[in-house]
Amino acid sequence: MLVPNAMQPAAVDDVIVCASPSIGKVLVLVDEDQLSLAIGKRGQNVRLASKLVGWDIEVMTQEELHDQLEQSTEAFSMIPGITADLAEELVGQGFFSFYDLSVIEPEELAEMGGLGEEECNAIIAVAEGEAERLEAEETKRRAEVRAARERERQFRTAAEEYIERGEEPPAELLEALSEDVRNELLGIKPEEEEAEAETETETGGDGEAVDPDAVESADGDESPGEEAETGDDGETIEADSTEDEV
Repeated sequence: MLVPNAMQPAAVDDVIVCASPSIGKVLVLVDEDQLSLAIGKRGQNVRLASKLVGWDIEVMTQEELHDQLEQSTEAFSMIPGITADLAEELVGQGFFSFYDLSVIEPEELAEMGGLGEEECNAIIAVAEGEAERLEAEETKRRAEVRAARERERQFRTAAEEYIERGEEPPAELLEALSEDVRNELLGIKPEEEEAEAETETETGGDGEAVDPDAVESADGDESPGEEAETGDDGETIEADSTEDEV
């Protein structure tokens, strides 16, 4: 009950303790609608709960756990020396990432897979290399996100200066902003955009209402029965007068 209590007010479906001595980790399973509540803003709830129980806590849904098991098993199976059975055993013990595998004790790995010391050291070395590579990629990604946010902040500040002067910001400046920020600056609400789009659909290019019946009449062909007949001299012969003559 310690972990569910520490995760309140989020409702916990299940708690899985990864008993490996190499990693002290608890998996907390919640429904999708409880996920953000359990994690908290910027992971604050999870960090607090981890301090309370003395274990690392990972919060996920049942579907996410299923996907994680498949991805980790496949990734570990790519490491030379790890069989499919050993990969499943590692994942079953709570080793989900290359970082998890990089901190495993060689003795524990040897016992799980019936491997020698050199084989275990080689596997751990590969896991360490992959963990470092992924960490570097994540660091780069976060830096790019921060840079993008800073650029947008600068663009927004520049656009706000135009608006404060009563001027329309240049189109290229507005295009550099995200749609939400652009709409906020221009005072456009999502429902207003939808209404404008519907209005444009129902009106012509000059803003005049378009009569659907007129469009159909213009696009469609006249029915064969209504076509006028033409004489040999090219003059039109009325259908009624033709019947009278006959």
